[in-house]
Amino acid sequence: MNGVALANDAWHYCPKCGENLHEGANFCEKCGYQLMSPSRVVTTSQPIMEVTKSYRKWKKITAALLVLNVILSIGLLYYYGFYDQVIKITAENESLKKRNDYLSARNAYLEPMVSTLTQERTRIDEWYALLRSEVNRRLALGDTAKWFFMGFNGGEELVNSITGGWIDKSNWDEYWGDVRKIYDWVTSNIEYLQDPMYPILPELLGSIQEVQEYWRTPGETYTVRHGDCEDQALLLASLIRTYSDEQYTVWVIGLTGQSGGHMAVALPVEGGKLTILDTAGHFYTGSEYGVLCSKDVRTAINEWTQWISRTNPNAHLTFIFSNTELQRFSSLDEFVDWVPSNDHKFVQLSTNLDIIHFQGIMIIGLGPNIEINLFFINEGETSAIIDSIFINGVPVMSYSPVPVLGGDFGVLPSLCEPHVQKKGIINIIDG
Repeated sequence: MNGVALANDAWHYCPKCGENLHEGANFCEKCGYQLMSPSRVVTTSQPIMEVTKSYRKWKKITAALLVLNVILSIGLLYYYGFYDQVIKITAENESLKKRNDYLSARNAYLEPMVSTLTQERTRIDEWYALLRSEVNRRLALGDTAKWFFMGFNGGEELVNSITGGWIDKSNWDEYWGDVRKIYDWVTSNIEYLQDPMYPILPELLGSIQEVQEYWRTPGETYTVRHGDCEDQALLLASLIRTYSDEQYTVWVIGLTGQSGGHMAVALPVEGGKLTILDTAGHFYTGSEYGVLCSKDVRTAINEWTQWISRTNPNAHLTFIFSNTELQRFSSLDEFVDWVPSNDHKFVQLSTNLDIIHFQGIMIIGLGPNIEINLFFINEGETSAIIDSIFINGVPVMSYSPVPVLGGDFGVLPSLCEPHVQKKGIINIIDG
């Protein structure tokens, strides 16, 4: 057999790599070195070079073990730290569970109370919103203006005390005569007075503001007996509507000028005419003799705005409203076109001139004092001859006497259409 046989009592190593060899091995299992070759001697001790290699190997292993030990140590530290955290978190979780159970029970107790308070808060919010609406309604913003077009307790009694009521609903002379009486009553009994400061309620958490322009209802104006232009206009409109049992259209009409706004009453009349009644501005649509009448819409508006422009320059129509409508206008032309295009129930023209008192001088019951001097043919009779006509003491015409026999007369001039016409009926009372 070639090579060197392994002794049974020796610890044999591979001469190449220094690996331990098994007994009877013919080659190194690690490096494959042939051991039985004659030139290859098996040594019983590790070669120095191989020992160094082995040392390096074990050094690496040792280092790896040290690193592993460090890692394990750190891991243990983290583990024990994490475990401690787990213990704390578990304890906190148990505490939170108990707290949650308490809060759940507390919530079950408070929930009905919260529901009650929520409902109460809703009621309070609704109450405040209603209160705010009622208080701030006085600003009459938007459609709120229509709300002020109302009657009032005592209004009908007041109208009857002023006019006696509209007895003959077909007698438009009676209507216009009574409208003038109502106008005169408001002018004489309602003092013009600017509004005092008035608080405006804010949204929740807002601040109260004060304004010096707010609206009163007709009943309030009647009670306090004073008010500015819109207060007087609303009262006058209310009384006229009450007089006619609210059967005919009545508007409050507004203009704007350099000094602010102004309001009056407007009565649309059949035939495309208009009558304006402005108690605060001491104006009404009238003839050159001051007789209440109706004129075409453009003329009526122009006369009114020119009158107001004396103290409020550049006054121009801006809106009208009633209890059912609110219309704004950018120009007079727009308003003129609008008036006949809508379904309003217009009052009618007057047809008769009714003399209501006689004592030598006849006094007309419309507009200013119109005096008609009559010459009676036979004392105690109702037949007479018109001798002269005066308006507020000024003669309006002269003519040859014309007989009058309780009927038509053809000499009275057309003072203003439609309320005094050329023909009428003279009813002599106490004659």
